[in-house]
Amino acid sequence: MLSRKKLLLILRILLWLLPAICLTAAIVVDRYFSQKQDFAEANLALVGGDLHAAGSTYRRLAKSFWWGENAKAGMAIVRALTDSSFNEPGEIRPDALRSFPIDLLLFKAVEGRKFEACLRLADFQKLVLPTSRSDLFRILALLELERFGEADRIFMSLSAKDRDSWLGRRLGSVKNHLKESAATLIYDRLGLLIGRIDGEGSMHPGDGINLNLIPSPVIEDALKNGGKRGIRVSLDLDLTRIAYEALEGYRGSIVFLDPDSGEVLAAVSDERTLRTTGVPAFVQLREPASISKLITTTAAMRAGYDPDTEIAEMTCEGAKEYRGGILYCAYRAGPLQSLDRAMAVSCNIAFANLGVRIGEEALVNELRRYGFDRSSESGFRFGSILRRTRNDRDIADLSIGIEMSEMTPLHGALIAAIFATGGKQPEPFFLHAIDGFTGLSPIKIKQGPGKTVITPEMARVGKQSMLAVTGFGGTGYNLAPDGLSYAMKTGTASDGRTGYHTNYIGFFPASEPRVAFCVRVTHQRTSSRVRRATIDVMRKLLAGVHELSKSRRL
Repeated sequence: MLSRKKLLLILRILLWLLPAICLTAAIVVDRYFSQKQDFAEANLALVGGDLHAAGSTYRRLAKSFWWGENAKAGMAIVRALTDSSFNEPGEIRPDALRSFPIDLLLFKAVEGRKFEACLRLADFQKLVLPTSRSDLFRILALLELERFGEADRIFMSLSAKDRDSWLGRRLGSVKNHLKESAATLIYDRLGLLIGRIDGEGSMHPGDGINLNLIPSPVIEDALKNGGKRGIRVSLDLDLTRIAYEALEGYRGSIVFLDPDSGEVLAAVSDERTLRTTGVPAFVQLREPASISKLITTTAAMRAGYDPDTEIAEMTCEGAKEYRGGILYCAYRAGPLQSLDRAMAVSCNIAFANLGVRIGEEALVNELRRYGFDRSSESGFRFGSILRRTRNDRDIADLSIGIEMSEMTPLHGALIAAIFATGGKQPEPFFLHAIDGFTGLSPIKIKQGPGKTVITPEMARVGKQSMLAVTGFGGTGYNLAPDGLSYAMKTGTASDGRTGYHTNYIGFFPASEPRVAFCVRVTHQRTSSRVRRATIDVMRKLLAGVHELSKSRRL
């Protein structure tokens, strides 16, 4: 037993050493957390693509007591991604590899078109920490490298569960289409497989794809860019199917497009209309009807008038005689009070008065700014002015879109896009990206900036009036489910050959427009029947869009 004197000596020594012990412990703890931070930053650099920085840090940490094994695994990953001669990783512990997001790194290699690197990393993962995912990525890389036989052998060894996974189903479909080495695979803008174009230029749809949903100009544009592994076209298959189903039971066409880029997201028509002429959504000409009231409004603003003040002084009596004839409204709206109300109830007299006041030249010039009498750069005709006016009644008709002008559904959607974007009309576009065989490495195709048509203030006034159309008492009221905001303008007209038709144009969501549209319903016997039919189509369309928005961004 230690004497009291010895115990005091030991205690004195410990007290003398305590600062050194505390300092040493603090240094050890600081070193641990410092190296932990360095390792975390190296991983961020690895995921961010700065492989040089990541590799330097891993080498520095390779002798660390705490992080050495993980750092060695990181060094091997960097080598797999950068060194074409990498084939022997050395002694790497499986648990160390679990510190890294290997799947994410594999996907990033694919997105960057580094298929050899993807294959080396997948081979490394299979060697050290075997998972079914490594085989799926090996197949993916081999397909992109056109090593189809090797890919097929590995695919045949997959379990039923792996084949039925998202990536497994995709690879199986791609593998089947690539039985022809000359094939170019076609995807929609989100990467969903549409089908393949073979060496003879023929389109072969994928499983469940209705070729009626794929406009021929989209395929023609893809053919012009043939020879690529894969091509993403502008179409959005989800929106395309919603549009096609909304038309069921009716004659007509629907166009969706991205208002900023001009990419055509959907262009569908019913089967009877498809049989009559090429691609009706792009070529069928009908009177724009009350859509033209938006154009008349901006023409008046350009001429120095305030449409809101002008219309506030007007009263709709239901009919008005102009030099050359009488113009009628759908009903007697009484004092109009504002531009927004006149647009909401679609009063013909209000906009005819504006048109007569500013004159034919101002109207024609404005219509041409919007694309009338002009073709797109890709060759599609937008719309046209049919003849010069002879009297005030003709000017009134030109102001409200009847008798004097015509447009295609594509043109209608492009007019909506002008108000969605704050004044710019995009050029319609059918390609989204050049891609790989598997559709997972897109390189976006740049679009032009579009054509400035109206000022931001004109676009603001027009958009506000389109929102009024969707408000209480407006002709577009209560068409969308709660939660989906939209702005639109309705138009109804007729001709002696095909009966009544409508053009409903607009965009959604109203606050941040991502889709501009034109819905055209045709071949109805009366104006009331065509409006009921279009309302039915619009409600189904917007309900489908709203449901889709719950699962993905439009």
